[in-house]
Amino acid sequence: MILLFLIIFNIPTSVFAETIILKSRQKIEGKIIERTDECIKIDFYGVILTYYLDEIDSIEQNTNAREALTNSKKRLYYKNIDEVSILPENEIDLTTAILLVYKEWDNEIDIDNYRKQINEIANNISGKIKTANLKNPAEIVGQINEYLSRDLSLRVKKMLTLDQTQKEHESLGKTTLFTYLLDKREGQCVSFSYLYLVIAERLNLPIYLVAIPYHFFVRYDDGITRFNIETLQEGTSLEDQYYIKWKNISSDLIIKGIYLRNLNKKEAIGCALLDLNHLYAEKNETDKSIEIINKSLEFFPDNVEAYQALGGAYLQKYADLVVQNNQYEPSILELSIEYLEKALNINPNYSDALINLGTAQMMKGEYEVAVQKFKKVLEVKPDYGPAYQRLSALYLILKQYELAWEYANKAADLGWPIQHESYEEIKRNLKKY
Repeated sequence: MILLFLIIFNIPTSVFAETIILKSRQKIEGKIIERTDECIKIDFYGVILTYYLDEIDSIEQNTNAREALTNSKKRLYYKNIDEVSILPENEIDLTTAILLVYKEWDNEIDIDNYRKQINEIANNISGKIKTANLKNPAEIVGQINEYLSRDLSLRVKKMLTLDQTQKEHESLGKTTLFTYLLDKREGQCVSFSYLYLVIAERLNLPIYLVAIPYHFFVRYDDGITRFNIETLQEGTSLEDQYYIKWKNISSDLIIKGIYLRNLNKKEAIGCALLDLNHLYAEKNETDKSIEIINKSLEFFPDNVEAYQALGGAYLQKYADLVVQNNQYEPSILELSIEYLEKALNINPNYSDALINLGTAQMMKGEYEVAVQKFKKVLEVKPDYGPAYQRLSALYLILKQYELAWEYANKAADLGWPIQHESYEEIKRNLKKY
């Protein structure tokens, strides 16, 4: 028999007179005083015993207890992430689900090991909360912040701060996974945010994932008390207005619930799946990117980020076929345009969708339309190097060499130089030798 004195903060307890039958056929008469997703705690004549669910064969004398045990097992023992998509929210164990998402990328991930780590972290934090007799939500979250930064020594990966936005062409790799954060003791906004989420689930705290352009954080919201938890600043609480100004988020996108709202469990899982797309893209596994983005949409339909990513993946697939096989597949290009337009119908100023759509239209030969897309990008993000890069390439095709030269130099100044051969061609035509 394995005993674990696991304390879960703020979980309501119910008292049941039950007979617990273990798989060893041993019977224990007692009262169930706590139940978690992994175990039950029993008052056995004044001694508190804890049994893992996988030790238990059945619980007799109370139908509600049996149903609760069955539901708890359901929440822990999914075989893959596809099984999670059909479950109602209240039957989803987010910790297990996110680890199954990561297993899509790395089949060697030991789910049981990481679950135990999360349980241990939650247990330690819960003990500190109870010892300090903390009741105020801000104080409770403050204890989580302190434990992660001081006790676990978790740090933000170098250069990933709010004042130094990640460059679009810089690799993030596995730093987006909370398993990487636990292993390496460093991570970035996505990995920190998901770690907060899975710990909060174990502590039964109302903490939610919040998405804004190119950034995630989490939020405490119990319907009365509500405050943000900035994961790149050791849990500092920043007002919504800070994020609105930082990311220039329009009010209509907030009203429509595109950004700055609490995401539910399935939407959080969808975002985690979408995040894997970057890992596959870095390895040029475009078909796998498309597969994983579509899977993310099963959890989070109409996610503007997913539509943009899917359009970009189809665009990459079309370009790869042209370059590698001299093979033109108009249907793939049309799929790219379809999904990018869906993204822009939701957010007309989405710069990544605009530049990808302009690129798709340029490949299709719709040059004037493409010019307008690239110029609109620069209205939204005046210092966006890829837009200058694309305009230079486009004006080179149109043999407007002065404009091609102007945009090539602006792109280079911003760290996005055009191809050397193209640059030399512009110079030759302008006689700049």
